[in-house]
Amino acid sequence: MKATILTSLFAVLLSVMSLSAQNDKDVLTNSISNGTTVEKEHIEMNSETGEPYKRNFYIYDNNGKMLSKTVDSWNSKTGWVSVAKSEFGYNESGNVDYIVYTKWNESKSRWEKNSQYIAYVYDESGKYLSMEKKVVKNTDILLTQR
Repeated sequence: MKATILTSLFAVLLSVMSLSAQNDKDVLTNSISNGTTVEKEHIEMNSETGEPYKRNFYIYDNNGKMLSKTVDSWNSKTGWVSVAKSEFGYNESGNVDYIVYTKWNESKSRWEKNSQYIAYVYDESGKYLSMEKKVVKNTDILLTQR
């Protein structure tokens, strides 16, 4: 009974995922929409061993703007281990306003206390002028700011 359920679950998962070969790796992709956001997962696998080694998880808004990206690496003993995440904010014109990049601290099993904050500067017409980078302490206000 358990084998039948697991086999059925595996078949369903494969039916919603697509497999594409790229050089020495295979990439499994999956996409789910909940009406307000679209979540996409890309898992890179060694084509010879079939073992996964990298996963990118993206969240997009309904306009196709990336809201976040999380990168994980595969550990054969513990499973997926976070590496880094990026969160994106946009201005009224739809241009990238900022990116917050945070690394995972594996030894403490939490996100680092400091992130790299990258702000983009545009002129009145929306033309890109420059970018400013700084290290900031993580706070809920910063990570939810738009």
